[in-house]
Amino acid sequence: MIKINLLGYREGAKKPVKRKERKGRLPTKTILYVVILLIAVGLGLYEFFPGLLNIISSKPEPAEIEIPEKAAMIEDTTKQVALQQEVPPAIKPEKLPEEVKPEISKPRVLTDDYLKKSYFMNQTGINGFSALRGAVSQGMEYSLITVNDGYFISEIIADSKDEIAQYDINLKSKIPEGGIKIIGVNEITETKKLKAQIWGYLNSYIRLKEETKISLKEFHKPSEIISRIRAIAKRNGFVIKSYVIQKSFEEDNYKKSPVLLKLQGNDKNSIAFIENLKREYLNFVIRKISVVPSLDKIRVSIAITFEVFEPFA
Repeated sequence: MIKINLLGYREGAKKPVKRKERKGRLPTKTILYVVILLIAVGLGLYEFFPGLLNIISSKPEPAEIEIPEKAAMIEDTTKQVALQQEVPPAIKPEKLPEEVKPEISKPRVLTDDYLKKSYFMNQTGINGFSALRGAVSQGMEYSLITVNDGYFISEIIADSKDEIAQYDINLKSKIPEGGIKIIGVNEITETKKLKAQIWGYLNSYIRLKEETKISLKEFHKPSEIISRIRAIAKRNGFVIKSYVIQKSFEEDNYKKSPVLLKLQGNDKNSIAFIENLKREYLNFVIRKISVVPSLDKIRVSIAITFEVFEPFA
């Protein structure tokens, strides 16, 4: 069978042309689309999750270490003990029941009995001083006489032990049952004289007589008592050098005001001045009388401690 070529010639079969492909490169438009897409996604994430970048960029914090229960208890107990030592616990005052009423203070000493007691205490101190000063004979000196709430201390200066023994005899004749004792004798180096200290009680003046009745027409204030004593002192050649009225307190249903009074005058008039005090029925109790002579042995300083008592209005 004969094949006729209508085109005029016979072409052989054509070989396929191979094209080289570019590897690793994308079309420019594709890269541009990818970049725009990434930018849009980034903007969206920042707008809706602004803290996301901080979380990503921040460093991780160290994990907390848990303290075991026993260790925590020990630490807490230590803190409690330290607080208890620094701050003392507040003590709450106990409240009295409403039905309990405070008791009204009642007089512990009756007025008449207290006036009698006060009078005899003054008698004891004044009589004791008079006895101690009166026992100092001529040629003998004294450096101190103190009468304090029922007992006394006296210091005398003598030339010999015989004079000291004589003073002891004179004193016991004036203060019987006094328990008088010579507690020390020392020699004065400068004068070669002897200084003796005598101590004892004033028992004979403490006894109260039931038949004695003391009555006060009026009660004076501390300043008024001092004015009365100033007048008595002036009549006996004494002057008040100073006085102190201390804070008052309550005792035996009385308001008591302690007073310290210092006077100065002639030693020869000391007994007369002190004796005149007990003749004044005033509302005060003598607690202490202390007498010290001056260097010239003529003048003397007297300190009197007493309490002025006044009933409450």
